[in-house]
Amino acid sequence: MNHVVYWHDFEDVEPKLAGVCRESFLRHPHHVLATIRSSGAPRVGGTNVFFNDGHLWFGATRTSGRVRDLRSRPDCALHSAPLDKDLVIPDIQIDGLAKEAPSNLADKWLSDHEGDDGVAFVMDIRCVTVLSVESSALRIETWSPRDGYNVKFLK
Repeated sequence: MNHVVYWHDFEDVEPKLAGVCRESFLRHPHHVLATIRSSGAPRVGGTNVFFNDGHLWFGATRTSGRVRDLRSRPDCALHSAPLDKDLVIPDIQIDGLAKEAPSNLADKWLSDHEGDDGVAFVMDIRCVTVLSVESSALRIETWSPRDGYNVKFLK
């Protein structure tokens, strides 16, 4: 069974957690995307995200290595990369699969973010992890379509 969902499915099931994730991503424009090269080695680089039509989007330059990576293997991870050492702004990590968006759906987003040389991807969610600090403990919230919501604390 394929255990991935669209962003809007995550919002429907866990609206509060999805709201925390969205707010964290929208607090600043610079995030980190990890893909897998054809050699199997990871590729990590910066990206911007965008929420529209119930989807989580990101873009890349058409000739970039990450586009080649995602076209051959859609596995990826997105990290909000908060600029906050105290984690007042939660640290969001999303594991998922990227699907290249048809240009007719992505044209507006691409023109605003990547220019004419961009490719837009929609990310399907496999697992969401939210890290924050609560009462001097690390709060770790996870959600996946297979396992649902879980929370634990590390002191």
